[in-house]
Amino acid sequence: MQFGASYMPVWAVIAGQATVVAFPPCRGRPISGSNTAYQGGIPKMQRPKRPLLPIAFAVVATFLSVLSTGVQAYAVDAEAAEQKTRDADVALKARQYQRAARLYEQALNMWRELAASGANVTDRVRHCRANLIFALSQPLEDGVRRAYQLAGAGKAGDASDLFVKLAARYRKLAERFPSAHFEQNHRYCLSQSYLVLVQAGDDRRSAGKHAEAARLYALARERLDRAKPVLDERQAKQNEAYLLHRLATEQFRRRVAAREPVPELEFTTFDGQIVRLRGYRGQHVVVVFWVAWCKNCTGKLPYLDLLYQALRQRGLAVIGICVDRLPAWDHGTADEAVRFARTRLSFPCVWADDRVMQAFGNPRSVPSVVLIDPDGRLRGAPEADQTHEALSALIRELLETR
Repeated sequence: MQFGASYMPVWAVIAGQATVVAFPPCRGRPISGSNTAYQGGIPKMQRPKRPLLPIAFAVVATFLSVLSTGVQAYAVDAEAAEQKTRDADVALKARQYQRAARLYEQALNMWRELAASGANVTDRVRHCRANLIFALSQPLEDGVRRAYQLAGAGKAGDASDLFVKLAARYRKLAERFPSAHFEQNHRYCLSQSYLVLVQAGDDRRSAGKHAEAARLYALARERLDRAKPVLDERQAKQNEAYLLHRLATEQFRRRVAAREPVPELEFTTFDGQIVRLRGYRGQHVVVVFWVAWCKNCTGKLPYLDLLYQALRQRGLAVIGICVDRLPAWDHGTADEAVRFARTRLSFPCVWADDRVMQAFGNPRSVPSVVLIDPDGRLRGAPEADQTHEALSALIRELLETR
């Protein structure tokens, strides 16, 4: 059985061109009993010659088309980012900080996308980021100036509250846009939130408004506790020590102004004997804190001793409380204090301890004087830098009153 010699076409697309591939006619004999198979096997396909040059041209054309499309897309994206940056610059120059910040953020994201695709746009990224930080900071810096104005107007509490709010806003900006600028200003506002209160407390203290000063110092301590985690540890400790001193001092002065009773105290004399403060009821008592290495103390105490000897018959008592053994005051001069007291002073001297210091407002300077009336109530706390004559006049006036 003989099949026709015609070809069976099969279509293939190579490089965009249709090419006919044909099978040759079967040359074998049909197998006995079958008219559907061929003897001699499956015919082999003839391989056509590939058109290589059109394929190369097609590949190059495709590459150039993609490259051209990418360049065009980059040019469009870069122009859009540049226009957004120019709009942001105009808004910043007009001091429209909120609008400028929004535009700079959008432009920054566009420049970063271009940078991720390999474009060299580092300068534009840096420009937008720096101006974004500047635009975001300006309203907060206006707030800082407003806080100082409030403090200068005597509204330290309002100024402190505003600094706390500004610190919170700086913290949020630092989380959203990591920047040393925002972190530093966050710490700065937290520190100012208590420092303005300390300054106001010092002003009230100088004006003799001790109750108000104590209130401001107490609030300052609360704000300092909140700021501690982000402050320098050494700075925080120094500020805390200063605040505790001021707070204790003003609270004690408030007690003096209210003529509160002195707590029941026991003292240990240099000879090891126990002296109780209630044993001095009925007398005007001058309590003086001192330390042996303080030249001002060793210079004034002999004059106070002369006053004691002159007025003891009129009901004047003096107790010298030496702080040489306390860690904050210890310079290794405790033995020298004992020798000085035994040779130069006739009134009893005792050692200070924490309870005694707290009862008298934790004095941080010496000599420090406290006056107690015959009923055991606080009567006065003269400034330590008073002259001997001024202190003598004050004590004589105290003896004339009850």
